[in-house]
Amino acid sequence: MFNQAEHLEGTESIESVSGFMQDIFGDQWWYSIPEKPNSRYQYLCRVILTVQAGLKTMIEGRETVA
Repeated sequence: MFNQAEHLEGTESIESVSGFMQDIFGDQWWYSIPEKPNSRYQYLCRVILTVQAGLKTMIEGRETVA
């Protein structure tokens, strides 16, 4: 199961992971999927993306100086 989980990174659609989710949570795993967007979650995603972009820029800046 751990090996299957490694392939989930960057997965965009629920359909592509349905078999894996069913193995973990059972036949009706989709009942826990939110039906409307969660504004707090969306905000945290924007924060994470901004930090990732900043770190990437910082690392690339160091590589050009070295």
